[in-house]
Amino acid sequence: MIFNITLIIHILAVISWMAGLFYLPRVMVYHAENSKPEDELDKVFQTMEVKLLRVIMMPAMFATLLSGIALIGLGAIDWSLAWPYVKLASVFLMFGFHGWLSKQRKNFMRGENKLTGKQLRIANEVPTILLIIIVVSVVIQY
Repeated sequence: MIFNITLIIHILAVISWMAGLFYLPRVMVYHAENSKPEDELDKVFQTMEVKLLRVIMMPAMFATLLSGIALIGLGAIDWSLAWPYVKLASVFLMFGFHGWLSKQRKNFMRGENKLTGKQLRIANEVPTILLIIIVVSVVIQY
């Protein structure tokens, strides 16, 4: 029973975190393409970005991490297989991407964004690729 509850929490947290990881770069695309530092839209985009990061993404990321650690502690992983290592590496890259997004938000806040909408659109593909790798590795469990 505790395993199932932990797994449910983990899945819901991952979905919430991924929603933010998909949406924040898209907001940043519009921010980069449609506003200038200190204009009215800049303030609106900054508010959207900070609330998305602090209210949705950070709690979801921590819930994902804690429930994932709990699942490991409950014996959900067979470390003799390759898939947990692939998943773990992909998850660490996802944490890195989250940190990169946080840094970009701070650059926007300071009026120092150097990225174009096109560059941010490309960056928006990173969580998709990592999610595919994670899901395939968990389902196939090679």
